[in-house]
Amino acid sequence: MTEVNAVQENGQELVIAVNPRKLFLAGLGAVVLTQESLTKLVKVLAESGNKLIDRGEQVADARMQQRQARLDAAEAAVAAEQETLTEQATELQQVVVNRLDWIWHRANIPTATDFNELNDKLVTLNIRLDELSQDEEE
Repeated sequence: MTEVNAVQENGQELVIAVNPRKLFLAGLGAVVLTQESLTKLVKVLAESGNKLIDRGEQVADARMQQRQARLDAAEAAVAAEQETLTEQATELQQVVVNRLDWIWHRANIPTATDFNELNDKLVTLNIRLDELSQDEEE
């Protein structure tokens, strides 16, 4: 049951004796080795893919934390600048009010403060007048 095949290699003829059963078993062995190799390769590739996904998630988390830190720092800087600007606006408003009061004083024009003081004096005088009129009635 041995089959003899002639194969020519580099100008030389080689005679190979092939047993069909051995040939079948060799083919079956090649399939099994290929399947095992593919299984191992798929396992290795899957592990590599999982590692790559994990690393990608870590990088994404790190970048998100960096961006959040930069955003927090920017918000803090904006808040500090806003507070500074608010203080400067308040100071500027007070300077303007003081200058206007000085101008009105120089022009002998009564200010709102003068009117309020005058109103307070009038209220005090009215209270005293009411007290005096009650004393006279008694």
